[in-house]
Amino acid sequence: MLKKIKIAQNYETYNADGRMPLEKLYKAYLSLPEKNWDKKIIYTETIKLNNGRKVEAPILSFFTKKKGPALWLIAGIHGEEPAGPNALAKSTVIRNYRIPMVFLPLCNPKGYRQNWRYLDKRRGKIGKSVGDAEHLLLDAANKPRGKLPNSPQADALTKEALNLSKTHPPLITINFHEDELVKGEHYIYSQGKDGFADPIVEEIVRVFQENGLRFMKNGIIHGIHDSSIDELFSAEKIFLNGKIIKKPAAKSVIVIETPVKDAPIEERIKTNELVIKSLKNFWKIRSCNR
Repeated sequence: MLKKIKIAQNYETYNADGRMPLEKLYKAYLSLPEKNWDKKIIYTETIKLNNGRKVEAPILSFFTKKKGPALWLIAGIHGEEPAGPNALAKSTVIRNYRIPMVFLPLCNPKGYRQNWRYLDKRRGKIGKSVGDAEHLLLDAANKPRGKLPNSPQADALTKEALNLSKTHPPLITINFHEDELVKGEHYIYSQGKDGFADPIVEEIVRVFQENGLRFMKNGIIHGIHDSSIDELFSAEKIFLNGKIIKKPAAKSVIVIETPVKDAPIEERIKTNELVIKSLKNFWKIRSCNR
């Protein structure tokens, strides 16, 4: 495992929305106590700065030394959705949890720095997402949906997800996203087995409403096939190394969508912090409903 990871002093991060600079995010994540956590570089992005100098921006995974069914936290799949990575960087409660966990807090550092949604462009249906898992997921005919990973980054991230699932099989996965087209109303994708009746989803809705946050009518979405890493976590079978194999499937697979329109980043961060502060309770609920 890597104990020293070199981080640049200035990544020239986009900051018009008040997001934390990339170097500060890394510093916060890397402060997780080494007595409880291990870390690994999944992939290294090379970034060219304005002065022509090149710096490295790693995609990192963190995982507790304690193994077993685990809680997974994921953020930063889309670079123009900064609230999740910022909330995870500001949170101190994760440091003290004593449950098996996997932490993927900034899956697209290059996109975050540029305020780009995808690896290769700002937006658009054909953009390459680091969270794509099409090459591993099966279609209705039990064939892989894609022949190859859409990018080296997506390949590296999905490989790390499968590798860590051996020692930290996902029981709950929570992926922090944002929707810049929506104003004031939150919604959730629930891709686990319990779908609409997932007890963690019910608890998130309760916490949001208790804190005065609006939840979209029919705002729990289930049964979609979006070829995302979230669908990968929920899948019981995948296509790997030329054959169909079984794998651990998370019970709760949750994507939280926070509305961006007219909402400053500080407000969106606080919304995600409500979820982070509730993680112990989620774990207790899910452990009783396996």
